Amino acid sequence: MNCEMQGVSYIRLAISKTDYLVPHINDNDREPSWDGDVEVYHKAGGVHAKSDLILKVPVQVKGHKANNLKKQSIKYPVEYADMENFLHMGGTVFFVVYVDEEGERHRIYYAEFLPYNLKRILQKRAGKTTKNIEMLTFPTKKNDISDVFLGFARNMKKQRAEIYSDEVSLEALIKDGTVPELSFGFSLVPNEKMLPFDYLLRGNLYLYAKLPYGVEKVVKHITTIEKTGTTIHADIIANGKKFYDEYQVFYKKDVIELCFGKSTKHIINRSDNKKLKFTFTLQGNLSERITDEEFIIEALTAQQFEVDGTVYPLNAVKPEELASFNLSQRKEHLEWLRTVKLTLDALDVTEELDCEKLTQKDEENLQILKKAIIDKQPIPLTDTGYIMGFYNVGNLKILICTIKDKENDSLFRVCSFNDCPLEVKAYKGDSAEYPSSHYVLLKKDTFLKSSNINYEKMIASLKSIPFSEIYAERVVLLLLEMLKAYDESNDKRKDILVTAIDVAKWMKENDPFSKKAILVLNYLQSLKRQRTLQKDEISDLIRIVERNDVSEEIYTAAYLLLDNYNAAEIHYKLMDTETQNIFKEYPIFRFWVNNNKEAKS
Repeated sequence: MNCEMQGVSYIRLAISKTDYLVPHINDNDREPSWDGDVEVYHKAGGVHAKSDLILKVPVQVKGHKANNLKKQSIKYPVEYADMENFLHMGGTVFFVVYVDEEGERHRIYYAEFLPYNLKRILQKRAGKTTKNIEMLTFPTKKNDISDVFLGFARNMKKQRAEIYSDEVSLEALIKDGTVPELSFGFSLVPNEKMLPFDYLLRGNLYLYAKLPYGVEKVVKHITTIEKTGTTIHADIIANGKKFYDEYQVFYKKDVIELCFGKSTKHIINRSDNKKLKFTFTLQGNLSERITDEEFIIEALTAQQFEVDGTVYPLNAVKPEELASFNLSQRKEHLEWLRTVKLTLDALDVTEELDCEKLTQKDEENLQILKKAIIDKQPIPLTDTGYIMGFYNVGNLKILICTIKDKENDSLFRVCSFNDCPLEVKAYKGDSAEYPSSHYVLLKKDTFLKSSNINYEKMIASLKSIPFSEIYAERVVLLLLEMLKAYDESNDKRKDILVTAIDVAKWMKENDPFSKKAILVLNYLQSLKRQRTLQKDEISDLIRIVERNDVSEEIYTAAYLLLDNYNAAEIHYKLMDTETQNIFKEYPIFRFWVNNNKEAKS
């Protein structure tokens, strides 16, 4: 029995029944590395026009005697010499045909050799002559067979540039700061019953990056895809109330998942859409959990929900699944979440509470906070001797003000630091008292760590205090702490910068005690972090450097804001060492460029 001839016959027979392919595979072909080719056409038909030809795909066929024909995949040794030829040709479809002892039964396996994968295989040759390659079962339906070659021909044409060019990875492009135009696609037999997502679920996709001069290169080969999805914008309503304006749809091989919020899934069986599953696993941050839990309560109460006007009844869901939601327990838990939200809102917390990482200690701290803020009861705290401090709950660092209870000095009454009821005084050397704001106590680290600084309240508090020499000094120092915090955040904390600009502008226009040059420099250095300085602002700086009655620090700072680093360096060198070291700690020093090594050393 000639397995090779039988194998070629089975391949020809399989391909001949398709509408898009024409096989030219010969028995005992003597061509090195190939046994023929398969013509791939755009249009279906028994006879094809030359103009419809997409490509001729080279093929190689190997016959093998085997009695076990049940394997879905096999490993087969392929010569590196052949794979070198496959690469230079631009690709090859490799067949292995298993035939039983009697020659009555067979199973076809195949592997796609395209330039992208061939180069990676050949790079690991290491002196060997063959490599075991995984072969998958070749499809038996004619359209599926056509899909194999249509897809292969598309990728073979697109991967011409891979043959002799260097590898390009998506990670390398992103690291270099280049985000290219990416694409992937399919060439398949039209199928009205299949959704675009079904094509994705087949896997074996190549992701192409469009590079300069119109060159396309593969940056990723995606062999398998477990699920695909998309976000759909639509109103999600339960019991007459809108909860979401979008939802996610995930397609898997057997089911479709509709996901609402972070916690709710409506799972539909693709082969029988009457088989439904409704699941709820509470997830997400505090606000997301409140919305999700309220949604599930209302949906279960109404026994349905709406998606863009389409009603999804829950009466098809198994009764035991619905009972497992324990509606009364859900309502009780929702009330607790709402209480936590009220507590955090009262403390001006703007950062979301990450409920996924809450410990038992965090839960206890929330109970204590609720007692202090909602119930307005004194609570036990460690006496640190300071009126302000952080109260930690999960990812939150809540800045609070603590005052000893009048009736029991082992207990404290607590409020948000923003609502501190105490009068704050600033003192000069002569022991004279001057009104101040509690916000001048804040330092760089406090701005970076705190989850609840209310910047509107902060600005209102600062501006409500009449200026004095000592208060002006304190506010200037506060401003510098804010700029340090912004810089240390790698320019991410825009809320701090916007507030700093507001404070600096107010001081420039109203502070009668600080040096005008310092007020201008502080305002303009704040602005320069946000945008390029304008002509009138540059003129203000030029007027400063033209004066002869200011310090070297002010000259240096002004020249830095003017981007005149040579002049800045000249005045910097005129400072004594101690003054230079102090200047380096000022936030304006960030504008010193890297080539001023002496200033930074």
